[in-house]
This record gives sequence, structure tokens and C-alpha cells, in this order.
Amino acid sequence: MTATLPTRAQNAERPLPFPIPRSLRAGMRAASLVAPGLAAWVAYMMFFTPPRIPPRQRELDVLARADTITLGSAKRRVSAYTWGVGPAVLLVHGWGGNAGHLAAFVDPLVAAGFRAVAVDLPAHGRSAGRRTSAIHGAAALRLAEEAFGPFTGLVAHSFGAPISTYALARGGLSTDRVVYVAPAARFEPYWARFGAGIGASPAVMARAMRRAERWLDVRFDDIGPLVLAVTQETPLLILHPAEDRETPVTEGRLLADAWPGAELREFAGLGHMRVLWDETVIHEAIRFLATSR
Repeated sequence: MTATLPTRAQNAERPLPFPIPRSLRAGMRAASLVAPGLAAWVAYMMFFTPPRIPPRQRELDVLARADTITLGSAKRRVSAYTWGVGPAVLLVHGWGGNAGHLAAFVDPLVAAGFRAVAVDLPAHGRSAGRRTSAIHGAAALRLAEEAFGPFTGLVAHSFGAPISTYALARGGLSTDRVVYVAPAARFEPYWARFGAGIGASPAVMARAMRRAERWLDVRFDDIGPLVLAVTQETPLLILHPAEDRETPVTEGRLLADAWPGAELREFAGLGHMRVLWDETVIHEAIRFLATSR
């Protein structure tokens, strides 16, 4: 079911390029031709090493009011944050993000009688690690469930959606209701956008992803969000900005079509990050979560 608001953007289907220095792109283009194995290794290392984007002040203000708990072992330390009491809702940030990215959901969730729980995914925020993946992220969500679950709801943003989908389908995570905000539905656009950004050829990126499959002992074709979505029975609400330049709204539409019974709502005038602070979006998410109580 889709409710669509009109959009003003004509270029929302063209994702923004990765901000990569020109010198690196030139070097990778050359390496793709003369040393494809080396280029693939560099692409593999870069792709799975997320940037650590520090929280902004308004995010820090919310994190400062949390009860902060460390989960897991020293090498796999995961920082977790909780606010309030009541049925627990897990907040999952995207690639390169941190728990503060969903800070605007915290007070409304607590006011609605929920306990808000957030984590810094591995190699993000205050959590340990340098390289990570959807597999590692799903393991962190399972740690959060062991510590704070069972979860009555889950809210995930951007690439947090594929991580959450994998955790629900293969990682042992369970919840009553799911909300995805500006979700990614496929891995391939990320790889293609990243490869184009760093100047790696499609053949080099394919080689890098095969290396990643050996590292993770998976086949990406088997764990893609659209592949796993068809197996899900948990009610899902997708909230997607119609003008999203990071994760185009077509991703939300594809996921809504694949996930049985999913509901998609598109919002005009919002970008990939600004959607997380929009009062209407937050209200719709909490209304949906509250219907299971």
C-alpha cells in the first residue's frame, strides 16, 4: 500500500557521488588497468571501513541523557544507550552514522511509553573495530536483544535497514513491528556508486566483493534485502523522502513490493538525513509501533 505526496525534485533518482579526492580516483583508474588485484584489495578495504562521523551537538545532548552500557567482548565492544522504561524499541543507524542519528526519536518514544534503545554499530561511534559489514551489524543487534529485549519495535535508517533485515531473517533477532526510514533495498547500487566514486572498474569491484564473500563466508546474492524480505512476516512501515539523493525512493518502493504486507509512505521536501528530525515522520513511526500494544 503506497500513499504518495507530490515531489518537486526531478533528479532524486540520481544518487549523490561519494566525496572521493580526484587523485585517488585517478590512481584507482590506473590500478584497475595495470594491477587489478591490488585495486580490488584497496577497494575491499575501503568499502568495509566506514567513516566515523561524530554526533552533532543536538545529538550529543540526547546521548548525554542516556544510560550507557557496553556490550560484547573488548575487541568487539558495542556501545549501547537506553532511555525511559516500558516496551523496548531498537534504533538502528546507517553506514557511517552513530546512535545519535536517531536521537529525535528518543523523547517521543519515551513520551509514548516506550524504552528507547540504540547502539553504535561495530566500527561506528564509540564501538570497537575498523572494518565491519551487515553481518557484524546484525550480531551487534543480537547483543542488544540479549541485553534489553525482547523488542516490541525496531526503527532503522538507511543501510541500517539491510542490517536489520539480515538480523531478522538470519541473525536470530525478533520484534513485533518494524519501521524503515529511507532504507536501502539492494547492495549493488552501493557497490556501483562506491566503485565509480573511487575510480575502480566494475570488474575490480566484482573482484573486491568476491573477496568480501570469502571473508564473511556468505554469498551476497543469498542475503540481499530483497531476497530476505520475501520471507518476512513482521509488519513493516517504510517512510521514504521522495527527494532522497543518498538512497533514492525507488529503493523504498522495491522493498515495499518485496516485503509481504509492507506499507510505504513517501514524503516531499525532505532529504536523507533531515527526514530523521521531521515531526510528521516521527509521529507516523510511533503511531505504527504503538498499534501492536
